[in-house]
Parts: sequence; C-alpha cells; structure tokens
Amino acid sequence: MWTIEELNQYVIDSEFSLGSGDIAKACLMSSWGDPHTVYGRYHRGYTIEKNEHIVRGESLESGLGEMYASKFGKIINKGQPTIHNVIKWARATPDFVHKDGSVNVEVKCPSGLAFENYKNNTEYYAQCQWQMFVTDIPLTHFVVFNGMTGTVELLHEWKADKDVQLHLLKTAYNFMKNHLVPGIEPPITGSKGCSEAILHKFPRSRQQELLEANGEQEKWIEAYLQAKQTVVDAQAKLDLASNHIKEAIGS
Repeated sequence: MWTIEELNQYVIDSEFSLGSGDIAKACLMSSWGDPHTVYGRYHRGYTIEKNEHIVRGESLESGLGEMYASKFGKIINKGQPTIHNVIKWARATPDFVHKDGSVNVEVKCPSGLAFENYKNNTEYYAQCQWQMFVTDIPLTHFVVFNGMTGTVELLHEWKADKDVQLHLLKTAYNFMKNHLVPGIEPPITGSKGCSEAILHKFPRSRQQELLEANGEQEKWIEAYLQAKQTVVDAQAKLDLASNHIKEAIGS
C-alpha cells in the first residue's frame, strides 16, 4: 500500500499528464517511442502514426472483451479514464474492468502468428503496472488473441508490484520535472524517437540549405563518418566470414 507521505514527494502542479501509453516511452521501455516521442506530442503537437496492426487491434477491442467475458465467465465494464487520487499528472484507462472492480483487463490482438511475441513483453508489463497504480486495482488479466486457435488466451495474471511502480513513478516524475513541465527537450540519443523529433523540429524544406558547420557540429560529423566506416568494415568482415563458411560446408 502507498502512503500519502510516499506519494506527496512526486506531486507536480502541471497542465501535462502521463497515461499508460506514455509511461513505457517515457521510461525507455517501449519499441514504439521514447521520451522524445512524448515530449514532441505535448510541445510540438505531433505523434507517431499508428501502424495498421495497432489500428486493427483497437478496432477489435470490444469483440475481444466479449470473448474474454464469455470464455472465463466474467462480467466486465469498459474501462474509464482515471486520474490518480494524489498524483494528478498520472492517468490511465484500462481496456476493461471486472464489474466488482477487482481486476483490470488489458486485451491485445496481434496479427498472424505474432501471439508468441506477447508472452514476455516489458512494455505491456509497464503499461499494466501503471494502470494498476493509477486505478488502485491490484490485479491485471493480460489477454491476447491467438490467431492459431481463434480464441483469446489469458497470458498473464499480473499482480501490482510496488517496486516496479515506484521505478516508473520516479522515472516519469523526473521526466515531467526536468523536461515536460519546463519545456526542455530530452538529450539527443541515437533512438528512432529522437530522429523523428529532429525531423519535426527542422522541417524537410530546410534540409536543402547548406550551412557552415561550427566546431561542435564538425566533431559529430567526424564521429558519424568514423562510425559509418566502422559499420562498413564490420559488414565486410561478416561477408568474408560468411563466404568462408559457405565454402567450408559446400553451399
């Protein structure tokens, strides 16, 4: 159980809030984005376009909920947007909640045989832990559609883990305090999220302009060229080794 004293140190008066879809990105646990993605959504008004798999899953959400309720004999309600009772910048919306309020239900509908990829997924685990933290519901059923069997599977019964929730809370709080609230961009990284943030910050129409590089920029240009050559050299070594192996095994 959380005490008021524990929670009060993470209170921030802010117009911004982080939902369960933001939390894995802000805490560097997501393949769909990172802190740059979350920052860009609030301060630059852009989002990463949802791919066809995400759109498909969202469109089938209600049907999956019905399949879950029928298979496991549960009465569920659609999850409602919820704000933490103390940490007002923390919000979440579970897909469904048991009628008695005892269990959150998160449903996923992967395409094809991608079902296996959902068995151990830290991003969704973080998402569900954040939902349990915000809603104060101690259990989540993580339910995934299995394309091989044509039904839903209860992959995990995740219990609320205070240590994990505390890690998410601390990391998200620092992101809010150091970046989102004061409007200070996260440090540049080599991530896809950072690359997309830079493209939005400097529109493509400016990419044709030739500017003289300063000392700091020249340092990174040199680092880029060296790294690129390293990749080329490494690929050449891989190709050479591959051909030797092919020759040795006669293929």
